[in-house]
Formats: sequence, structure tokens, C-alpha cells
Amino acid sequence: MLNKYLKDVLNILEENCIGLIPCSKAEVDNLEHQVKSNLPVAYKEYLLSMGKYSGRFNVGTDCFYPDILDLGKYANDLLEENNTGLMLPSDAFVFSMHQGYQFNFFKLLDGDDPQVFSYSEVYKTPEFRRISESFSSYLLAELSVHGINSKFGK
Repeated sequence: MLNKYLKDVLNILEENCIGLIPCSKAEVDNLEHQVKSNLPVAYKEYLLSMGKYSGRFNVGTDCFYPDILDLGKYANDLLEENNTGLMLPSDAFVFSMHQGYQFNFFKLLDGDDPQVFSYSEVYKTPEFRRISESFSSYLLAELSVHGINSKFGK
């Protein structure tokens, strides 16, 4: 089942010689224990392939183990500091935070490859925006943002 959702992402990273450091199964199990829930399959694939390091991909973004353990708290702090009146859904899992002003999350109960939502201080109105139909498509889009593209035009 490994790489069911992230096959294209991992192929592009390999084509571009991006070094990856995965989480161990024990670390993923620890994370699931911390959140008291199973993680979506696509996100587990991410953790088990690049959960600790992914070269220039995601540079400047807190999205690696063990930093992800505290991102939910930091996201709630950001919402409170900005007086948004927003609350994260009860099944939200914050998987990335960029420079302390923006974060992304998915809902733990939203299937194996969940939609991705975002909050940023730069949005004109305080809201959560759906930025991707799935975690795997979010990662593919992020590759382009970081200038990492398939050499084979896939």
C-alpha cells in the first residue's frame, strides 16, 4: 500500500535528486497515539517517505517530525492572536505552518487522501480556505511552487 497516493510526487523528487529522510513506523505510530486517531493513508505515505526531511521541497515550512506535534497549538494561538473568531474543526490535523503566519490542515475523518484547508493572516477576511481536493494533489502543486517539476513532462 505504500506509495498508493504519492507515487507521482516521489517519482518527481527522485528525478530531481531530492534527498528524503523518512519517519520510522514507530514515530508514525507515536503521532497517531498523540492525536488519538488513525492518520489518512496519503499522509502516512508522506511521513514514511519524507516525514523528517525533503531537501529544498518545503524549505522554510514547519512540516517535519517531531515539529508537527505542536503545530495544532501554534495554529490555535495564531487564530486567537488575530481575533478571528475561527476554531479548528475537532478532527483537524495541522500538518504545516509557514513562517508563523499561515498554516494548512486536513480533517482526520475526511478519508484516505483528504482535502487540504488553509488559514493565512494575509487573507482579506478571516476564513479557512480549501486549497486542494486532496493531500496528494496539494503536494504535487507544492512541488511546482518550489520549482521542482518532472523532467519527463508527466
